[in-house]
Amino acid sequence: MTKAQREKAERLLLKQMLESNPKLKEVIDNMIDNPNPDTTEIVKNSIEEKLNEFFMKGIHTGWNTFALMALSHIQDMTDVEEIKSYFKSEAEKAQKKLNINVEVLP
Repeated sequence: MTKAQREKAERLLLKQMLESNPKLKEVIDNMIDNPNPDTTEIVKNSIEEKLNEFFMKGIHTGWNTFALMALSHIQDMTDVEEIKSYFKSEAEKAQKKLNINVEVLP
């Protein structure tokens, strides 16, 4: 789905939501006609707080998943150098995927 297609789908969904819920449309229309800076700030802070919460949950989920997967990958390895090599390759993959440059230990 292209960006334009996604934006069109979002507009259609929003339009459908506003048509099916007249009270919501009234609130939105009122906010557009009479913007209240306090309300805007409250909503902004609330959204930022939730996004940060979900971001941290995502990080924790990713880390826990990696730990579980790493355990299953290294359980049959017998050499410490082999385990180090595995973790180094995983770190390099993460760097490429996240487009970050952090020196990986030798």
